[in-house]
Formats: sequence, structure tokens, C-alpha cells
Amino acid sequence: MACEERCCVMGQSRCSPRPGQSWSGRAPWRWVNGVSILVERDHVHTTDWLTIDCGAQSDNNNNGINWTTDDRYIKTGENKQVLQNKTTLADQMLNLRYFKDQNKNCYTLPSFKDMKYLIRAGFYYGNYNGLSKPPVFDLQFDGNTWVTVVSLIDEPVYYEVIYLARGDVISICLARTRENEFPFISSLEAVPLSDGMYQSMSSDYAYLTSYRYHFGEDGIIGYHVDPSNRVWFPMETKLTNVTADYTSIIDRSYDSPPFSAIRSAVQPPYSDESIILTFPFPAEIQRTNYIALYIAEVFEFHLREFKVNINGNDYSVEPILAEYQVLRELAGNLDSIVGAMNITLSPVEGSNLPPMINAIEIYTASDMLNVTGTYEVDVEGLANITKGFEKLKGWAGEPCLPANTIWQWLNCSGGDSVRVTAIYLSRYGLEGPLPMFDQMKALEIIDLHNNSISGQIPSFLGELPNLKQLNLADNKFSGDVPQSIINNKKLSYKQRSENAAQETTAVELGGLGLNAPNNNPSPEGFKAEFVTSESNGGPPQATHMESQLYFDELHDLLRMHGFQLANDEPDDLDHVA
Repeated sequence: MACEERCCVMGQSRCSPRPGQSWSGRAPWRWVNGVSILVERDHVHTTDWLTIDCGAQSDNNNNGINWTTDDRYIKTGENKQVLQNKTTLADQMLNLRYFKDQNKNCYTLPSFKDMKYLIRAGFYYGNYNGLSKPPVFDLQFDGNTWVTVVSLIDEPVYYEVIYLARGDVISICLARTRENEFPFISSLEAVPLSDGMYQSMSSDYAYLTSYRYHFGEDGIIGYHVDPSNRVWFPMETKLTNVTADYTSIIDRSYDSPPFSAIRSAVQPPYSDESIILTFPFPAEIQRTNYIALYIAEVFEFHLREFKVNINGNDYSVEPILAEYQVLRELAGNLDSIVGAMNITLSPVEGSNLPPMINAIEIYTASDMLNVTGTYEVDVEGLANITKGFEKLKGWAGEPCLPANTIWQWLNCSGGDSVRVTAIYLSRYGLEGPLPMFDQMKALEIIDLHNNSISGQIPSFLGELPNLKQLNLADNKFSGDVPQSIINNKKLSYKQRSENAAQETTAVELGGLGLNAPNNNPSPEGFKAEFVTSESNGGPPQATHMESQLYFDELHDLLRMHGFQLANDEPDDLDHVA
């Protein structure tokens, strides 16, 4: 495999995750001291793995891994086969699921709370739509930005993250950020990591895979030998390759690479020479990296001792003493790093052998995670809405975060407590009764006009404490308008005259007839509609607004037709039924 192709799969440049900002106060670099035995044939148990072949028509088994279709994890999108099929591609890259109808589409993956997961997403455009225009879009997890996906026309790209699950599900979302560039995905994997792995990683951050290499041998080492589903790429160097003569090892690391990844190593030709490794990163962007270096001596009865320096700073308190048939790990966090990472392994005076390295992992910390998300009761209310209407059942995941990809029919407030403040669902083809979402107390605008919503208007709509605008026009509601709406002086409406020659005068609210006693028939009927305002930053379908009058006018009209309203005294009315 060429170096450039490896870069496209796991390295930097076009394919690397976005570095996070600096953070500090993490555990120092340390030698890790656990004990276990690894044999050459690592025993991989995949029963807890979730591996999704996105866009596949049926479940399949590939090299002992059970790949499932994605229908049970997402309700939106369409399946496609790629047009440019390369024989070197994994089977999961030959089909995909793409998303045209929503601005954000989310997979809902089952998880165990407080367990670390390695999550990998794969993308192969393969000119599936015949346009030769690979799209750019955002990849997100639980309301946090993961990376901007830059897909390639004829090469697969993969992104990985290590993330501590916050609950019993993890949402992985694909968000459209450019006009007419539709997100897609080819594969999605979520694998729980063993307790104790990556202990120095803070739960306040996710960790994006930047580099993972093994040294001394060719070939990619993958899931069939790594119990954690990590992929290890061979790193090409001009150093000397050395290989162990043993088939088992004492593992004193926490992060436990497979034996296949550490049975070989590289070293300089001469004992007084150093190893210098350079890993490119974007310039002028401050970041934090988690680094793990794996050392296992392959020669018996020799002294190999060296020290580790990263970007000019010593990161081993004492020189590293490599032990025969023992795996050691030097792991920790590097704060405030800018630009390329330069790692130097230098021999200590008296060492018989030069420095060596078997494998390395480098992760980049994300921005600080949003751990609260949208206010929980608002999420519950939205769940009632999406479950209640067939047209909305594809909406899942975090509704308000990240802030640049809010669900297209919502407005949300910012700040420490993220609340849903507006619902814009006009012309969405909604049918059936209106579900309960009375817990959404921060709502200021509800626009449901031009649907086929039926049944009674729920009284809770008039009891929402912050609701200012309500549009229920052009639906199939029946019955009377609840008194809670009539009495709510915060709501705005639009009035227009029309003829009405009936025994009772109909006050129509959003297309509904509210029958008032015909004590004082008016020569003119009237129609009042609750409408929205075009000044609240709503989505495009909510911009066709009408003029507004004060709600007091509606109260006057209702009084005219014999209604006694809250806070009215009987002698204040001209006509009392």
C-alpha cells in the first residue's frame, strides 16, 4: 500500500480529524504496569461489536465479522450501489446510504453508559450519483462536532473517535452544510473498549485518531487480530527491521495492542544513533494529543536503554529500559502543541543497543464536549411529536446541537441551558391528532398551518407560559377552541372579515368554529387566525406570514358575542349569556 493511500485512510492531510483546542491538568507520562499474557493468535470476541454495512440489502459475514444492515438504526436515507468499483475495496464500501431530505440524519446506536467506545465511520463516494462531485459535510456524535468529512471520488476515507458514552444510546449524525451536497455513509462501527484502556483520556473530551502505526513489518493489522477493532498501518522507515523470536509476551500495558503489532520493531543501524519520527499536523492550531509508545525487546541478554523527547521536551522521567518478551507502554497527554510533532528516541550512555520502537498511537483531543445537550424535557416533547406523526419519524439525535445544524423545523436558544423556542412545521403533510408536548415550556412560536391535523385542539397550547404566536390554520381540527387559548393575552393573531349568516356566529380560530351564543348577532362575521412572525429566524417554510393585530381585539369580539372571559366582571359586558 502506498504511503499516500495510507494517509487517505488514517493519517493527516485530507483525511485527518480536526484538532481540538488546548487543555491541561491531565495525568503525567508514565510506564503502565498491568500484567496479562498475549499469544500470537489473539482471541477476538466480536459479540459486543456493532458493525453496520450502510446501504446493504441484507446482513452478511465478512472474515468472521457480522455486518448488519442499517435499517434498524436509522429511518431516513436511500440505499445506492457505487459506480466505481475497485477490487481492493472492502465489501462494505460497495454500497452506501445517502440523505437528501433532511439537514441532519442520525443513527441511534445502543451503548452502555460510562463505557469507552471506539467508533469508526467509513465513506466511499465511488461516483454513486454519476456527478463526479464528492460532497463535503459534517459528522457529529451526541451533539458534538466530530469532523468535516471531505470525501474523495475514488478513495475511501475513514474517521475514528474514542468516546465515553453518556447514556444507553450514542447518536451519530451526518449534517448537510453545503447546498446540494448530500451526506452519505458506507460503514459504521462501534466497539466497546476494555476497562482500563486509555486511562489518561479525560471524559471531558473525545479523542480523534490521528495516527496508528506498527513498525518492522509490512501489512495492515486489523480487526481479526485486535480485540478492540483497531487498524494498525505499517510505517515505512529507513531504519533496521527486527523481529522477536518468541510467540507470547508479558503485557504490562493498559492499551494492549495485538501481538501482531508489537512482535517486530525498528532500530537505527548503530548503537549511538537516534530514532527521529515526524508526524504532520496543521500549523498554527493549538491542540492536545494523547500518545502511546509501545516497547518490547526482541533480543535476549542485551542492554537497551534510551530516553524519549517530544518537541524538545523530555517525556520519560527516567531512561526507558527495554525488557525481553515484556511489553511496556509510555503513555500520556501533550498540551498546547502547535504544528508537527517530532519524537526523538536517543540512546543512553552505556546502552549496548540503539533505541527501538514497536508501535505508536496518536490521538487528538476534541473541543470540550457538550455533556448536557438540549434540555431533557424538550427532548421528551420532541419525541412525542416525532412519534405522533409518521412524516417526522426519521428525526432523531440531538435536535439543537451543534448550533449550526439545528433540526430544520426548530429554533433553539443558546446558553448553558439549550431550549427549544420555536416549532415550524407548516406544510409538512402531518396527519392525525396533535400529540402532547406540554412540557416544552420555553416555546414561543408554534406554526402548524397547512397540514391535516385532526381532532380537538389541546388545551395545553394556551397554557404554555412563553407562547406568543400560534398558527393552526388550514388543518382538520374539530370542536371548540379551548378557553386556555381564548384567555391567553400573550398570543398574537390576524383578523379578516367575511360574511356569516348563521343562527350562531362562528369565531374561527385557525380554521376552527367556536360557537358563541347569538345574543347580539353581528352584521359581519369574522375570522381570526393565529400566525407567526417573520422576524424570528425560522426556516424558509415559515416565512410566508400575515400581518398581526393585538390579542385585545379578539377579546373584544368574543365579548361582543357573549363570552365572559377570565378577569371580566359581569357588569363590564354589554351582553351576558
